[in-house]
Amino acid sequence: MEATERARVRDSVRQKVTTQEETEVWEVITSMAKDLRGQLMGPISFVLEKVKKGESINERSLNNIRRICDRVKGLNFLGDARLDEALRDLEGSLVGVSAKEVRTVDGVRAQLQTAFTGVAAEIKTLAEADVESMATSLALGKRRFRL
Repeated sequence: MEATERARVRDSVRQKVTTQEETEVWEVITSMAKDLRGQLMGPISFVLEKVKKGESINERSLNNIRRICDRVKGLNFLGDARLDEALRDLEGSLVGVSAKEVRTVDGVRAQLQTAFTGVAAEIKTLAEADVESMATSLALGKRRFRL
């Protein structure tokens, strides 16, 4: 095999390895971002359904949502501004709200229902959204292989 043929084969293999590696990294990043967004939906949906049905809400449920917000903020490695905004909205709707107030004060219940409905819709949209453009903003370094 000639030197030029070896060089061409080596370059072709390099390109295939790099492309495959980048594809796998983007798949992992996309999966993680969607999972992070989706982690909020369970607790939000649970509390929202209870509020809509007029059922009793306990302090534990509200504190669980607060903890999840903190956790998701800490895991937002992509710097997802839309997710941060949804978290701020969600946390804002819970500031100074106790489970007792949600149970006993109609205005608080309605306010919480409105806030949770809006945030839940945004989180659902985010959970289903394409995160590739956000992931590309990471500008990950390229790993180099020597063949």
